[in-house]
Amino acid sequence: MPNKKLDRLAIILSGVLASIGILGLTGWSTGWRDLASINPAYIPISPDTSLAFLMLGLIVMYLIAQQGARAGNMLVSTILAVISLYGVLKFTENFLPLDLTLESILFPATEKVGPFVIKRMSPITGVLLFLSSAVLQLKMLYRNGPKTTHVISAVGVITFAAGFIAAVGYLYGTPLLYGGNVIPLAALTAIGFILLGCTLVLLAGRQSILLRPFLGTLAYARLLRVLLPLIVLAILLQGFADKLITQGLNINVVLVTALLSLFFAVLTGGVVFQLSRIIFRQADMAEIERIRSEEKNLQLAFIIEYSEDAIISKSLDGLILSWNTGAQRMYGYTKEEVLHRPISIIIPPDCQEEMTQILGQIRTGGHVDHYETRRQRKDGTQIVVSISISPLCDAEGKLLGASSIARDITEHKRAEEQLLIHSRAVEQSPASIVMTNTDGAIEYVNPKFVQLTGYSLEEVIGANPRILKSDEKPIEEYKQLWDLITSGNQWRGEFRNKKKNGELYWESAVISSIRNEQGKITHFLAVKEDITERKQAEEALHRSEEKFRAIFENNSSALALIEPDTTISMVNDAYCHMSGYTREEVIGMSWTQQIPPEDLERLKEYNRRRLLDPDDAPDKYEFKFYRKGGEIRFALMSVSMMRSTSKIITSFLDITERKKMEEALRASEDQIRLLLNSTAEAIYGIDLDGNCTFCNNSCIQKLGYQDASELIGKNMHWQIHSKRVDGTPYPVEECRIFAAFQKGENSHVEDEVLWRADGTSFPAEYWSYPEWRGGKMLGSVVTFFDITQRKQAEAEREKLIKELQFALDNVHTLQGLIPICANCKKIRDDTGYWQQVEGYIQSHSLAKFSHGICPDCAAIMYPDYLKNKPKRAEK
Repeated sequence: MPNKKLDRLAIILSGVLASIGILGLTGWSTGWRDLASINPAYIPISPDTSLAFLMLGLIVMYLIAQQGARAGNMLVSTILAVISLYGVLKFTENFLPLDLTLESILFPATEKVGPFVIKRMSPITGVLLFLSSAVLQLKMLYRNGPKTTHVISAVGVITFAAGFIAAVGYLYGTPLLYGGNVIPLAALTAIGFILLGCTLVLLAGRQSILLRPFLGTLAYARLLRVLLPLIVLAILLQGFADKLITQGLNINVVLVTALLSLFFAVLTGGVVFQLSRIIFRQADMAEIERIRSEEKNLQLAFIIEYSEDAIISKSLDGLILSWNTGAQRMYGYTKEEVLHRPISIIIPPDCQEEMTQILGQIRTGGHVDHYETRRQRKDGTQIVVSISISPLCDAEGKLLGASSIARDITEHKRAEEQLLIHSRAVEQSPASIVMTNTDGAIEYVNPKFVQLTGYSLEEVIGANPRILKSDEKPIEEYKQLWDLITSGNQWRGEFRNKKKNGELYWESAVISSIRNEQGKITHFLAVKEDITERKQAEEALHRSEEKFRAIFENNSSALALIEPDTTISMVNDAYCHMSGYTREEVIGMSWTQQIPPEDLERLKEYNRRRLLDPDDAPDKYEFKFYRKGGEIRFALMSVSMMRSTSKIITSFLDITERKKMEEALRASEDQIRLLLNSTAEAIYGIDLDGNCTFCNNSCIQKLGYQDASELIGKNMHWQIHSKRVDGTPYPVEECRIFAAFQKGENSHVEDEVLWRADGTSFPAEYWSYPEWRGGKMLGSVVTFFDITQRKQAEAEREKLIKELQFALDNVHTLQGLIPICANCKKIRDDTGYWQQVEGYIQSHSLAKFSHGICPDCAAIMYPDYLKNKPKRAEK
């Protein structure tokens, strides 16, 4: 814990150090050099040294103010690192013909004092700045570690000594002491290092081996605090007076030195004499008081040393000052291991803050009584202690620290916790607990008893448990119970008792006797559990089992209960009828014996998966089974697993006849499909939404699709009938194909077009018939033809008639033969159209027709004849 007096003094000294830095910088910035040198004949403090003093002073004040906080440490650490590096470079420059810093650029100067250029840092200053910055870094990193404090103190003494020697050199006019052959220390720099050295020693704190002898109330500490500063001051004053008188008055140097030495010797001797009387008078009085209280202290020390409790005293900084045998037993540390070490070694990490609060309370004159907390032994185990802490003062009433008395209450707390746990277990038990004396009077019931019975605590204390009797248990059983527990034995059984409101309930009870240390029965304890719901569940289960058996036996479906090992344990009459086995024959038989090999492995796999995970296998599937006698039948089985027992309830349906019907239906469907696909008519079906349900090959080909999947499920109006002949949209409401199922009437159309997959259209003639099943409209069936050729023939006929009519109107007489092919007529003769033309011409003219065959038709009809026919000789 920090010492506030030392901290305040360190802050003052660091503030003065920062002021020296400001003074030097002000002198150089304003041109008033006396501010940086004190005396015009002295070397002035360099600007970079002034800046370093300013930064170090501020950093020391920051470290004291923060007291362990981490905020801003990165910036401070960086500044200290820069100062350290700069000091090293300045020291190194003294041995190398190089300018390692920017000093000559930042602070250019040509003026000299003696052989030395001003504004240049001394290498001695560089070393001292490096050391000071380094130990301040250690202070930030390790705080108040023992080794850190000693290093800081040592560097502080070195820094102070260097500054003091330089100051003496200036006072006595001896340049060797403040420089020699190197750039000398400035006078202000020397004073600054004296302040910085003192600050570092104070910053190390009471734990520093250099500062410790000066602290405390002992006589030697008082002498050191008075005499050392007095001696140093006397030497400095003598040197200053010597120089002042010798130089100012021009008197013999030897005579002045001798006289001043005599004067200061007499003055110092007188002061020391008076101070020693004061100091040692107090010491003598303390010695007398010590002798008077020695016996009392010895007695008190003996009591403290051998007390069972741990008695420890500690300073206000938290350092252990005394450690008795009880503390050694309790914490495992010997006195030598802990004296002058922080009390925190016996405090768990999560309890460290409480000691800071307690010592803060002690500082204000308070004390702590029977404070329960945890402490940590040397082996790392933690114990629970009760601590009383009071202020520790000297004979004058000055607060020195704190004294604590700790008692290990770990076992006591453990026993309390166990008792509390047991008490809570009884209080919070879901079981009803009753304790009576040997006369049967109730002395204790837990809250569950009150909740269950409806009696209040006041109503049952002192009463007999007979208040719960329902008179359903015979008196003889109560007598047997009493005889059993009074003899020291335990009784177990069930009661049907009665609550305060008259409601009956079931209890399972264990009643036993409680004996005292002498083995005498003092009480009886009943632990009872409300089993009303269990009883009701048992009754419900019994009723459920009866209901299950009735449903199982009388079910029209074939049912079987199969054990996990595949054996059949229960079947109903319907199963016996289906399988042909009697109940006696099938019970104990494995269901695998009734399954043909081609289905057995599949069913075994389903069963295995179901046992591992009931949801992993299908619950319905078809298979073949052997009926008694070897006949193979088909069955549909539904499976339900009883998860609690892994038993399986199976329901069988003989589907042999249905399978035969399905086979016949499939054969019929195949025939219908073959018929549809072999007809030249294009046929497709649609449902009530207009979506395609089936189509034959002719339909697929005429519409230009690859397979039926491109049409099935598609709306046929939008697929093939969405536009008229002229390309305008064809509204679905007007579609005469859909009219078949929308109006329930047939439709026949031959003046519309259908559209192929490639976007082209063709004229079609179609019929749409409504499809009914069981009196319900299902959709419609559509057949269509591509009438492109018919339309072309009709167009040719009309064209030919028009041409002939024109010829007849312009030719009065037709003579000779008209060479018309009797086979093709050059115009396709589809429905007798040419015969009509020929008859018309014969009746309206004198033309006659030649019915020979044209060369093209002859080549097609008589190829062999034309090959063998001799060619006509060319003319």
